[in-house]
Amino acid sequence: MGSMSWLAAALAVRAAAAWSDSSVAPQDCDALSGVPLQVLMYGNNDAYTLRKLDQGEWEKLFKIKWFDGHINAAAVFEDDDGDVYFFASFGGYLCRFDEDQKVCFDGQLKYSSPNAGVIVGATFYYSKNLGRDGGETIHFVTDIGSDSPTQVTSDKVAFSSSLFEGAVLDFAAVDEADGVSYVEDGDDDLAYLLGLGADFEVVVIRLDNDGHPDAYAVLESVVEWGAGEEGASGGFGAAYMFKSDGDDAVTSVFFSSNGGKGTFQLDLGFGVDDDCWNEGTDVSGHTTCTTSQPIVRYEAASDESSSNDGLNCPFGVLGTDAPSAAPTSSAPSYAPTVEKTEEPTPRPTHDPTKAPKPRPTAAPTYQPSVDPTYWSRRPSFLGSLPASMARRVDGVAAAPPRDTVHTNETRAQDRAYRDADVRALQGANTQAVAGAYLQALGKSVIRSKYRPHFRADARAELRAHGVPHPRAFPCSELFPNR
Repeated sequence: MGSMSWLAAALAVRAAAAWSDSSVAPQDCDALSGVPLQVLMYGNNDAYTLRKLDQGEWEKLFKIKWFDGHINAAAVFEDDDGDVYFFASFGGYLCRFDEDQKVCFDGQLKYSSPNAGVIVGATFYYSKNLGRDGGETIHFVTDIGSDSPTQVTSDKVAFSSSLFEGAVLDFAAVDEADGVSYVEDGDDDLAYLLGLGADFEVVVIRLDNDGHPDAYAVLESVVEWGAGEEGASGGFGAAYMFKSDGDDAVTSVFFSSNGGKGTFQLDLGFGVDDDCWNEGTDVSGHTTCTTSQPIVRYEAASDESSSNDGLNCPFGVLGTDAPSAAPTSSAPSYAPTVEKTEEPTPRPTHDPTKAPKPRPTAAPTYQPSVDPTYWSRRPSFLGSLPASMARRVDGVAAAPPRDTVHTNETRAQDRAYRDADVRALQGANTQAVAGAYLQALGKSVIRSKYRPHFRADARAELRAHGVPHPRAFPCSELFPNR
């Protein structure tokens, strides 16, 4: 290639990014600027969805309902016209996709279920559980802007399992071709893949001029939790790179914790000394770099996630927990707010919403002509009770109606007519449904199942259970207990 680096050539071919099948549409990045995205299975869902981070939650953009296999290693490709396309591994095949379909390249990837992916220029890099067991490598596919990409098996460097916790589950990429030195290592024109171990270790992967990962460094970081809550990360399965617009464009890199601990920013411009780079496939001599400690700082809340991978439209600035703009319409948002109503209702209404239907409609045989004199304070709801509802009042026995049950002289059980409809007078705030029985026993509780409560003065309480019996204990007084 002469003096032109491989990376510059890869960027140059983006102008020719054209596919014979143009059914997959470019993404609307004006609407998604500065927004972290994930392809993931969310919650208890059994299908993959594309979601955006909004106020700490992963809000669904669309469901990938037309594919039921494994999806991961998601990434973003931008052509020279500024059109952005989403890519991912679908069952081990590299495909571009939108809400309605996918178009895949021929030939399966090295792994059938890769779980980390990123695009630099027109090259797709991917891996599976990098560093979890040791010996893993990163592979790539070149010329993805054409109908004839090339798969490359990388064998220049393998990764140790003892230098960082867990695995690198996603990458963000930075390219110094824009004239900014993101990794201070003595070179100022290289590209790097960046990942985090589960204990916030920074993993830096250097790409040579042929696009091959040729070395990596592992650095312990300093974590600034800020408003976040310290705890185990659960691994970082989603990575993002944002570049602000304008002449003073700033590149930022972020990672979302799978354990719901938040989204974190990695401060760029950290140093990596020459002896920090691990090279070759013999991992026994690979070590952790101790001469530099990058800063990783909590940036925003984000929910737990799994079976996931991150991607984003490349331009914009990551939003924080506060809304990025005021609402533009009065239409409800995806999670509308509603006024909270009082619960329970502070006082029942005096009229039932629907008149009870007696079951059966047995009419009482007689009605008291005057109110009894033994009540010190007569609740209004007793006015509608037939005399048959209380056969024993203050020691005076009424004529026992039929179906009356006597079980004990000292603790009498007196029943109203079978299936009697007992209802409070208007305004009493109490009511028994048709076919219900109220009953009182000495020192027992009688309470309505449907909110109204009645209590007897003589330490007796009334309770309605489904189809209970109403009974009054001698000399007891009933009143509402809200």
